[in-house]
Amino acid sequence: MPLLSSSLSRPFYPLKSITGGKGIKATSFINLLKSKQTFLLQVLLTMFLQLFISFFAIYKTKNEDALLKFVKQYFILICILQIAVIILLAFVPMPILPKFILFTMFSIMNGFIIPLYVPNLSSKDIVDSGIQASVIFSTMITIGCIIIYSGVDTTFFNVFLVVAS
Repeated sequence: MPLLSSSLSRPFYPLKSITGGKGIKATSFINLLKSKQTFLLQVLLTMFLQLFISFFAIYKTKNEDALLKFVKQYFILICILQIAVIILLAFVPMPILPKFILFTMFSIMNGFIIPLYVPNLSSKDIVDSGIQASVIFSTMITIGCIIIYSGVDTTFFNVFLVVAS
């Protein structure tokens, strides 16, 4: 299991996980956030950049007939490439830059495919979904910080997250 992250390879103890969390002090929580500040900023910027790239690809595909025709013609190939990118990201250890490039490729391909499924997508719908995705990202980060600050041990969710993914 060397390709799995350490959180996925930990043993599963549901009762210990539910009752075992202890809160951390505010100063140590702030120090933790400060020590991970660069990483958190990179994650946030990457999420919002990928969101923007997807929406730009949706907009271009929706408004350019030649691009929409190309996507319809090569739909199966695009889907296979998306699956290949997911498998590469999941199982091949690599530095940040190649991961970022693969994420960008996935966002572009995803943006190409969405207008095929939702042909009557308006620009307002695209903006609204971008705002909603941003709110979801912000909410997940806030809840994650609250969970870390309160010290809740969430290892009992690992099996659920793997199955849900």
